[in-house]
This record gives sequence, C-alpha cells and structure tokens, in this order.
Amino acid sequence: DASVDQAIKKAKAKAQNLDAGLRDDLDDIDENDVGEKRRLAFLDLMIETSHYNPHQLSKDEIKQQVDTIMFEGHDTTAAGSSFALCILGCHPDIQEKVYQEQKAIFGDSDRDCTFADTLEMKYLERVIFETLRMYPPVPL
Repeated sequence: DASVDQAIKKAKAKAQNLDAGLRDDLDDIDENDVGEKRRLAFLDLMIETSHYNPHQLSKDEIKQQVDTIMFEGHDTTAAGSSFALCILGCHPDIQEKVYQEQKAIFGDSDRDCTFADTLEMKYLERVIFETLRMYPPVPL
C-alpha cells in the first residue's frame, strides 16, 4: 500500500505541474530516445483523468481499482497456467507433442527463450487456447 500511495502522490504532483503551465516541458521529458511519446501507465491515466474530472476518484478509490486490476490479472494467469499444466499431466500424448516441439526449437541448448521462439510454438499455443476454452479462468 505504501508504494501505491507514493505512486499516487507522484502522479498527482505531475498533474498539478501540468496545471502550472509546465505541459510543454513535461512533453519534452516524456519523449524517449527515438522521439516517440511515452505511453502513460494505467495509474497515470486514472490520476490525470480524476484530476480534471469534477467528480474525481478519491485516493482510496484509485487504490482499490489498482489492487483489483493487479490481483485479478495475476489470479487469471495463475488459473490458466494451472489448468494447462493439469491438461498436460492428464494427457501424456499431448505432453509429448509439446515436449517434441520445444526440443525442435531449442535442441540441447540451455539458452533463454526469445519472442521469435514463442512464435514457433504453434502446438503449445493451441494447447493453451484449448485449455482456456475448456476451463476459462473468468466465468462467461
């Protein structure tokens, strides 16, 4: 809770500076090395919106929203992963196909997985999608 409080205070201070005429300076600071605008984080957007809205969210309401999104995101990911592992454990033939696909991608290497590697994991992707179809972590 202390880190959320600190993040809220920083974001509110930033919003107040915008009102003080520093928008152009902050826009310059918010540009990354290639000149693209930095995307605002979810918390930044909530605070900035509540700052300009006459019916702004309280600090506690913002904390509740952040907590909900953070914990629900972790819970659904954990549930989906658990179901996928159960499917693999209950179906050795599917598990073997996933293993062979991984072995074809990585061989005997102990290197880290790259994004390009994940694009080659077609069978694993289908297993995950089918698991999520059969056991959705969020009720439909």
